[in-house]
Amino acid sequence: MQVALRTQQILAHETGVAEVIDPLVAHISSKRSRISSSAKPKALFAEISSIGGVVRGSESGWFQRQIAQSAAAFQRQIELGEKVIVGVNEFLSEDDHPVEILKVSNDAEEEQRRRLARVRAERDNAWSSGGSKPSVRRRSRIKT
Repeated sequence: MQVALRTQQILAHETGVAEVIDPLVAHISSKRSRISSSAKPKALFAEISSIGGVVRGSESGWFQRQIAQSAAAFQRQIELGEKVIVGVNEFLSEDDHPVEILKVSNDAEEEQRRRLARVRAERDNAWSSGGSKPSVRRRSRIKT
């Protein structure tokens, strides 16, 4: 029962169908706004080109900074109520339990890097001492 209610709330909120008299007209106008919003991706691609492309952007940490900024802005919108997440910050019921948030320490990344470096070193040592290189299975690409 709760799933059906949440589904209806999500659909009503995200489509805005409850805010218009004629949903067909709303669909057409939302399609127009999606078409006119193609300037954002073009600007992003131009910015990626201006920093030297994807490889340079990745090496310089540009993508990581963009992701962090986007995540911070998204979280800020949720906390201020500008962005609605059904069942998290809107449309709550009395029997909803608070969502536990996983907090990862900053040391976790460094620890994972150390473990990865150790595994790579052990692997490379095994290969250089005459061991056979394990075969690598390639994942097939999913065609859509």
